[in-house]
Amino acid sequence: MNWWKKLRLSYYKLSIRVKLIICVVLAAMLPVFSIAVMFSGRLYDMIAADTIRAQQVASDNIAPQIEASLSSIVECFQDIRSQEYYRRLFETPLKKMPSSLEDAREAAAFAAYVETLVAKSPLTAVRFYLDLPDSESSFFNRESSHDLFLPESASQGTYWHGIFQSGNYPSLHCPPMYLGPQEAARYGDCAYICRSYLNYDNALYPCYIALYYPSDIYTEVLSANLSLPDCVSYIINERDAVIASTDDSLSGIYRLSYSDIQESLMSSNSFIERNVLDNLVYAAFHSIRDADWLMVTVIPRAPLLQITHRTVYSFIAVCAVCILAAICIGLTLTRSLTVRISSLIGQMTKIRTGTPVPMPEPEIQDEVGELISTYNYMTRTMEQLMEAQKKYDEELRISEFNALQAQINPHFLYNMMDVINWMVLQGKAQQASSVIQILARFYKLTLSGNRQMVTIKEELNHVDIYMQLQNMRYPNSFEFVVDMPDELSNYQIPKLTLQPIIENSIIHGILETAEKTGTIVVTGWQEEEDICILVSDDGAGVPADILPKILSAQENHHTKGTNIAVYNIHNRLRLLYGESYGLHYESTQGQGCEVTLRIPIQKEGLQSHTN
Repeated sequence: MNWWKKLRLSYYKLSIRVKLIICVVLAAMLPVFSIAVMFSGRLYDMIAADTIRAQQVASDNIAPQIEASLSSIVECFQDIRSQEYYRRLFETPLKKMPSSLEDAREAAAFAAYVETLVAKSPLTAVRFYLDLPDSESSFFNRESSHDLFLPESASQGTYWHGIFQSGNYPSLHCPPMYLGPQEAARYGDCAYICRSYLNYDNALYPCYIALYYPSDIYTEVLSANLSLPDCVSYIINERDAVIASTDDSLSGIYRLSYSDIQESLMSSNSFIERNVLDNLVYAAFHSIRDADWLMVTVIPRAPLLQITHRTVYSFIAVCAVCILAAICIGLTLTRSLTVRISSLIGQMTKIRTGTPVPMPEPEIQDEVGELISTYNYMTRTMEQLMEAQKKYDEELRISEFNALQAQINPHFLYNMMDVINWMVLQGKAQQASSVIQILARFYKLTLSGNRQMVTIKEELNHVDIYMQLQNMRYPNSFEFVVDMPDELSNYQIPKLTLQPIIENSIIHGILETAEKTGTIVVTGWQEEEDICILVSDDGAGVPADILPKILSAQENHHTKGTNIAVYNIHNRLRLLYGESYGLHYESTQGQGCEVTLRIPIQKEGLQSHTN
């Protein structure tokens, strides 16, 4: 019984709210599952019986519609038969075929009547097949015939003509297979054909009146009879020929012979079970009056199983909804008991992943209310401490940034004062004056507005002034090329970022070469949300052992000159933007050096944080 003890222990560990919800869910679901167990075995029989009953009602309503369609075709023949011209041809002995003008007019009127009848009825064409003596064969070429009258030879070879020849049939309802291919394509794929006789010169000549119409008039009615997929409804005649079908392939699979259907009609007029090609199906039969036709409706077992499965799925969905409803009811009923404790636990859990948030002050000052008040006091104290720490960290970051900036400004000024001193010693007072003026202009731009962030365009102007100063110290020794896209000019960059890099290129690059001359190129581009600025020179390059140490904090701790300025720029950019930004050096000794500066795109800098 260890499992029982483990189950009890697990239950005891659950919260009160969960225990109450479990009780509510069990109370709601026990009756539902009891009903499911009781009716699960009978579910298929119930669905099959209900579906078959509904299909039986539909079939009972469809059969009269088919009979009505047949009656309308027969009525068309009776209308044609009632015409005077018809009676003169087939009910009056003739000595000769009509040929007078009067007869021609009457024939034209008869043809016009037939055309009108075809237009307002389901018929598609009417044709008279006449067997006349050779002496009257010219009758079919007369204008008065109006294509209504054709020689009997035009019907020979058709299945329906053979049926009339083999038996004494007064009329015949012909399915598509009874008609010739050209006949069905030209006139219609179904026909009602009546046999009559022409009494000509005391001799009887057989003739056939064919009323053509499309089988669609039955197919549309049969389609309305079906409400399930993979079912079929078709009409069959006494010769096992299909008159119309909702699906030709399914009617071929579930074909039942006329004799078998007749036997089934004797036993039942409802759906009966049949085994067709090892498939259990339900079939219903209806006799169509006046045509010896049978309407067959076949329902395979598969659609009924699909309905059963859908019903089971629906039942499962209902059960799921009931469970959810029971859970919601349980949550509502237990809310008044545990909501405050659950809220407090939830708030305290958030401390593991974020900042604690105070709860609304409790209205009820019981034990739980006192606990919430204590939690709120603790949360407010923690918020004050965290805010103070955040403010301290921000001030420390800004202080470090300004300290690095302060190291760069004097370093640049010291170098420029050295340039002026050198010019004075050389007796170049005029040039020294120009340098002082340019330097004053430089610091006027640099110190204006007390800003720590400038645009890339402004920074390049500062660098251009600096290059002018260096070319005064070393006459025309340096060529400065700027290839910066206009769309990057207005983006922000920390002040005095490029000047120390270019100074490093001059002192440790170009001036280390034998010629003491060279070119510095500044270009830039955008990479997604970042800006890259490349400073390249054709100076002496950086030795391979020194290259990894340029941006190292340990190597630059006691370094003076441009190395510490470059390191400070790198460190300043990382303080501002993060560890993924700053400088990157690439160099081949004797061929020059490339410095890539990466900063994020921003049109308004961090002045508010760095002033």
